[in-house]
Amino acid sequence: MIAKSKENQKESFIKSVKEEFEIDIENYSMEIKKTGRFGRNEPMQYTEKFTITDQYIKKAGNNLMVELGKFLTSQIELSKKEKERTNNVYMTFPRQIEQEIQFEIPTGYTISGLEKFNKKVENETGGFVSTATQNGNLITIKTTKYYTNYFEPNSNWKKMVDFLDASYQFTQEKVLLKKN
Repeated sequence: MIAKSKENQKESFIKSVKEEFEIDIENYSMEIKKTGRFGRNEPMQYTEKFTITDQYIKKAGNNLMVELGKFLTSQIELSKKEKERTNNVYMTFPRQIEQEIQFEIPTGYTISGLEKFNKKVENETGGFVSTATQNGNLITIKTTKYYTNYFEPNSNWKKMVDFLDASYQFTQEKVLLKKN
């Protein structure tokens, strides 16, 4: 009974990741590092690992274009109509989501365009901050998106749009892997 329940849970997690990234994945695993059950100062923390075959990689002559921004889970793209919101904003709770993306540059390639992954948009309603670093062939991109309050008056909506647009723009960024 417990084994069946754990298998169902894993299938549910895999389905969730597939839907979030809109791709097929392989070799899924998840590790819970902190349960978040022991007070406000200990958030839930977990690590998911999976393999994406080639949905985000396109050939460009001898080079490769990698849609590295898509490794961040899907972000909302606001339409023009949604940007002209007239209602107040109600959320279930203030929150912060931190993610770390690691990408290994294949042997024989150098990377171009990494600077596009350094973004910082913050104000009293929340923010989106991302940093990209390279250590040898390992690229590490860290993102933080946060909502400061559970309620924002409509007058603050444009401030929220600023960081929501920045997080969406991040997902559209690409890098070029140049063949040496």
